[in-house]
Amino acid sequence: MARGVHPKKEVRKALKQLRAAGWTIEVAAGGSAHGWGTAMCPYQHRGDAAGMSRCVQRILSTPRSEGDHANRLRRALRKCEQDVARSELEQSE
Repeated sequence: MARGVHPKKEVRKALKQLRAAGWTIEVAAGGSAHGWGTAMCPYQHRGDAAGMSRCVQRILSTPRSEGDHANRLRRALRKCEQDVARSELEQSE
């Protein structure tokens, strides 16, 4: 399988959703056994200590449960979208 294609079907579906939402998917350069890549959101929003941060998720190549790993990626997407919406609401007030 090509290096740019995740070997697990459920994770591939989650990555497709992340890409559609504008997230950047970076495939790891080396042949790391566990780390397939990284997903980063396109938004900067308030992080710890009122600093700006981005949502970053590690993508595993061999997750214990592909369904759970895909759900974790989708949950990060939803949380990020909620944080951005909350941030925009606070700025408009």
